[in-house]
Amino acid sequence: MNRPTSMLFTIVLLVAANAFAEGEAAGNAAREPLTHRDSGIYGWWQPYFWEGPFDFLIVQAFVRPHESLDAVQNAGHMEGIRLWKENLLKARAAGKRVIAQATPGQGGQKTDEYYQGLVRFLENVNRSELYAVTLSEENIFWNGEHEKLTEFYYRLKKQFPNMPIYQWYSNSSRGDAWPGFLYPWLPADGWIIDEYFAEPRDFEQEVRRYRMLGLPLIQLGYAAPFEAANHPTTSYHPSMLQGQLRVARKYNVPFAYYCWEGGMPKRTFAWAETAEKSSKEVFKFVLEEADKARQAEEDELVHWDMNQPADTVLKADSNGVFRHREDFDLRMNPEQQGPVPDFMARSRIGGLRYMNWAPNPGRIIVRSVDADPVDASMTNPWRTPKGESCRFTARAKVTTEPGASAEVIFELSANGYDWVARADRVESGVMTVDLPAANEKLYTRLRIAGAPGKPGAPLAVIDWIEVSGTIAGH
Repeated sequence: MNRPTSMLFTIVLLVAANAFAEGEAAGNAAREPLTHRDSGIYGWWQPYFWEGPFDFLIVQAFVRPHESLDAVQNAGHMEGIRLWKENLLKARAAGKRVIAQATPGQGGQKTDEYYQGLVRFLENVNRSELYAVTLSEENIFWNGEHEKLTEFYYRLKKQFPNMPIYQWYSNSSRGDAWPGFLYPWLPADGWIIDEYFAEPRDFEQEVRRYRMLGLPLIQLGYAAPFEAANHPTTSYHPSMLQGQLRVARKYNVPFAYYCWEGGMPKRTFAWAETAEKSSKEVFKFVLEEADKARQAEEDELVHWDMNQPADTVLKADSNGVFRHREDFDLRMNPEQQGPVPDFMARSRIGGLRYMNWAPNPGRIIVRSVDADPVDASMTNPWRTPKGESCRFTARAKVTTEPGASAEVIFELSANGYDWVARADRVESGVMTVDLPAANEKLYTRLRIAGAPGKPGAPLAVIDWIEVSGTIAGH
């Protein structure tokens, strides 16, 4: 599998680690991390944005000149940026955190004109008052877009190193536009998703993969029944929105709402007096949900564990030995195809909130959250293509971090609940263990528990897990 250079990824990791440095160092409330207790709305500047009850705002900023726009949307020239900045300061005075959705316009391409407009916007707006800026919205990865989104991210980070840059892929009917999995990975300091049509079960699978990336995540939910009734490609389903809210609460994802009635230029938002009855009814529900979110207890936001994993199927090598190494590689560019099913689908994760995927090479970093003690595990089922009875050997490479107090247990089972063998051979960080008797299937469980050397620091790195099997009697 082709990988980008290590220098590139060193930059990525440093950037991601320091994305909020400016806000944290200055105690900047504009960058206080969002949680599910915070609810937001999407659109363009209007008094309700700073007068209303929402905690954060996703605000359009058209950074290329666009004559047909309202003045408050047009950030493509200095006068437009001045108005945008005035409204930003009003919102900040009201305590709102603001994400600038920097767009080239409907259907606009990521041209150099767009990039220069984005630079002009960031040079002249109060950057320290922004929570983040997005590289447009609902992006695709084909037609050269992946390359442009990657290029513009790094160019912006070089020029504005303390500005959090968020990415935003287009939604999908199955909620499977996962960066690094079905879609190629992108460098980012955080992500916005707007999965309007994803069923709750599909949405949860998506959120789990974003959480494995270890970056901030915001969901923009669809609460626009009047637009849906008058648009051939959209639909509004109350049960879908409610299910997505349950998932967002479980995984501590801040939730924003799309409440526009649609239609340019006269249609309005659901909070306006002139809004349609259907819009107002749904918006009442939105306000109730925002109030519920503020009251969420901490233990409602940390139960991230689920999953019935798919089997990893071993393939025979030239010597007839069935083998597979899980090296946690993801899809890094459009030319690659991601593994199907991916490692998240083939693993039952315990303690997902303590695990982050990292690139080059692909690996899982186990770290604490604040000063919490860690208990994380990864359970995987393995089998041969035809279910032959095999003598299985499993190996795992795990590196514990200096200063961490970590217990690492690697064990095997023939049925997934009786753990009959534990690794007792360790050489150069590689643990090896054999299943005592031949069996048609193997389960491995890797568990890491303990405390880091300092709060938030890594405990251990899981580099890979490998299973081999020889048919019994051969």
